[in-house]
Amino acid sequence: MSKVDWSLAPEGTTHKDVGLHGLWYRFDFENNLVCYWNHRAWQMSGTPKEYDDGSMNHLESRPKQKPSWSGPQDGLPPVGTVCEIHYENRDWVECEIVAHKHFSDMGRPHAIAWINGDTLDQSQGLRFRAIKTPEQLAAEQRETAIREIMDIADVDCRVTAARLVDAGFKREVV
Repeated sequence: MSKVDWSLAPEGTTHKDVGLHGLWYRFDFENNLVCYWNHRAWQMSGTPKEYDDGSMNHLESRPKQKPSWSGPQDGLPPVGTVCEIHYENRDWVECEIVAHKHFSDMGRPHAIAWINGDTLDQSQGLRFRAIKTPEQLAAEQRETAIREIMDIADVDCRVTAARLVDAGFKREVV
């Protein structure tokens, strides 16, 4: 279990030296450099390749945090978010947001989604939604069952239909 208090880490920290020095590190693979925090600013320390020899196995990686995003009202889903996209006017399908891209001729930025392991799609956000929790799915199924009982019985008493559903009554399909 990690004993590192990541709330103390400077912005951009990716690793903590849990050995003798106790420094914060930032590995920037895109720009091929490693920096350490000197209590005032980031200082260049080398390249990631220089740390591949195992001499830095006293570094602890910052735990990955799952981005919290609850739907289009939160803007674009963050990169790394697994959500659903309304795909090709069909149904909702699961996707992972792999990038954000600003197309100069289209105004607002788009989220780029990876679908089914072989398809990329993009949207400004309205075609994305959060994956429903098991509780939300159960509530939807309950509501559907209540509506079915009300339709079959041709009654407008939602309370009675809800009591029947909660008691375990189900529509039998023959």
